[in-house]
Amino acid sequence: MARGRKLEVITWWKDLDFARKLPFARDRVVECYFWILGVYFEPQYFLARRILTKVIAMTSIIDDIYDVYGTLEELVLFTDAIERWENSALDQLPEYMKLCYQALLDVYNMIDEEMVKEGRSYRVNYAKSAMNKLVRAYFEEAKWCHEGYVPSIEEYMRVALVTGAYKMLATTSLVGMGDLVTEEGFKWVSSDPLILEAASVICRLMDDMVGHKVKRGMEEDDEFPLRSEDDSVAIVEMIGQVAFNEEGLRASQAKGIDLIVDLSPKEGSWRTLSLGVISTNYQEGTNLRRLASQIQSLKGGPI
Repeated sequence: MARGRKLEVITWWKDLDFARKLPFARDRVVECYFWILGVYFEPQYFLARRILTKVIAMTSIIDDIYDVYGTLEELVLFTDAIERWENSALDQLPEYMKLCYQALLDVYNMIDEEMVKEGRSYRVNYAKSAMNKLVRAYFEEAKWCHEGYVPSIEEYMRVALVTGAYKMLATTSLVGMGDLVTEEGFKWVSSDPLILEAASVICRLMDDMVGHKVKRGMEEDDEFPLRSEDDSVAIVEMIGQVAFNEEGLRASQAKGIDLIVDLSPKEGSWRTLSLGVISTNYQEGTNLRRLASQIQSLKGGPI
C-alpha cells in the first residue's frame, strides 16, 4: 500500500512531463519526497505526505520561473493568476506558464476534494493564502533583480524569510494531518509565531551560506571563512533553542499549540529528525543516498 502511494506521486510527476516541457526547471520530486519524510514518516500521514510533496515540487518549479526564466511582464501576470486561483486566468499567461499554473490548480483542487470529504475545507484557504504570500515575495525578489536594485539587509531578510518557503510549507504541512490539528492551529501558524520565524531564519541563512560556497567555487578567504558542519549545526541549535524556550513559555497561553508540535527535545523526536535532515541537506546539497541513510538511522529501520 505504501509503495502504491509513493508511485502515485511519481506517476503524477511523470505525467506532467516538466523535465521535457520546462527544461529550465529543476526536476526534484524524489528529493522533495525525502524532504517530506523528514516532516512525517508515519503511515497515518500518507495524505499529508502526498499533499506536501506535490506542493513543494510545484513550488520548486514556480521558484525557477521567478528566478531564471520569466520576464518581469510575464511574472506580473503569473503572480496575478496565482492570487486569483481561477481557470480563467490561464488565458493571460504564456504557454509555459499555463502548464505550471494548470498543474498548480489541479494540486489545490485535489487538496480541496480531500478536505471536503473530511469536512475541513477551511484548511484550503489557509494553504492558498500562504502560497499567495510566497509568490508575492518571489515577485518582489524578481523585480529587484530585473531593475538592478540592491536591497538593504533589512529589506532582504523581510522578503527572504518568506521566499525560503518554510512559512508556506509549515502551513501546508498541517492540512492533511486529520484530527491532530484544529483551526486554532492554523490561526497560530499563520500568525508567524517565533518558532516559525526562527526556523525560517535558520533555513534561509544556511541556504544562503551553501549557495555562497558554491558560487565561490569552495574557496576560502580570511574575511568570510566558510562554516564547518559543526558551526552550522551550532547555529541551528542556538537559534532553535531560544525559539523553543520562548515559544514554550507562550504555549500555555495559546489554544491548540500542544496539538501541533511537542516542543520538548526528546531523542528520536521530530526535532532530532529535522536537525539531522537539515544539517545533512544544507552542508552537502541534497545527496539522496546520505539523506536516506540519515533518515533511516533516526527512524531505526528502512524507509
